[in-house]
Amino acid sequence: MDSERAKNLPLWISANISSIKLDKEIDRNGKSIKIFVYPNRSNLDAGMTEESVQMTVAGTMSYTGKLWNLTGQFSKEKFYFPEGSTEPQIVTPKLTPDKDLEPGNYMLTLGARYGTVTYSIMLDLNVK
Repeated sequence: MDSERAKNLPLWISANISSIKLDKEIDRNGKSIKIFVYPNRSNLDAGMTEESVQMTVAGTMSYTGKLWNLTGQFSKEKFYFPEGSTEPQIVTPKLTPDKDLEPGNYMLTLGARYGTVTYSIMLDLNVK
């Protein structure tokens, strides 16, 4: 998305990595990544501090997008931006593979829902 369009969004997200390597043996207790959720103060209304941002996760492990045989747990399921804040909220999803998760390449979609819109990023997930 170009920078002019991004200015119109109330928030945006990024991750500290673009792909995740998940080894079912080594990472059986979970593997964490960092998601940064940024407030776009140039387009936020005063209500932003009153409405929460909720984190979402989906994957291509199943045709429904559910995380079959993989657990995704966020350090913060929902949060609020403090009034006047321009600093990102850092959210850490922990991905824990089940022994039945099939090795392969998947897409993981992590999102931040604000109001009726979800802002998402997609990450490659390689399971061994």
